[in-house]
Amino acid sequence: MSEEPLVSPCPVCGAVQDLGSPRYRGRVCGDCESRAVEPGTGRRVAGFNTGFGGGFVAHYVDDVGRSTGEICAEVTDGHRVLIDGRPFRIDEARFGGVVVMPDASTAGEDPDGAAGA
Repeated sequence: MSEEPLVSPCPVCGAVQDLGSPRYRGRVCGDCESRAVEPGTGRRVAGFNTGFGGGFVAHYVDDVGRSTGEICAEVTDGHRVLIDGRPFRIDEARFGGVVVMPDASTAGEDPDGAAGA
């Protein structure tokens, strides 16, 4: 008996992705994650692990996705990014790496922070 692969659509573009684990069902795909920006400034950011023992930091990135070395304190501390104007949460994944998921805490909010209807 073979197991069905664990797949989930990206919440931004709908691309089907192989998850390997159900822990991050609903995660953003890598292509969409690369468009993450800091709320307020619109500068591109990417998340990184700070070490083998855990930790998360967000850096600003250049046009090809390389870290500029400049830490984005707002995203590092708040874990919120926007992708195509929609709010998402970025954080370290359980066994390393970074994961971007829909931000349930902002359901009903406008991307600029105004309360939704």
